Amino acid sequence: MIQDRQEVISKLNDKYEVFITTAAMEFPSCMTAKYEWPKAHFSYLIDRLNS
Repeated sequence: MIQDRQEVISKLNDKYEVFITTAAMEFPSCMTAKYEWPKAHFSYLIDRLNS
């Protein structure tokens, strides 16, 4: 993992439209985990999707 990743992504998100991509559909058994992890660590990205 990159040090200070949450702060860096947050700053990028202030200026750009940031997306997290995943192959969750290829591996349905891990789809929940692939949604919950960014929700826990980058909630501002998830909040944007829900607004």
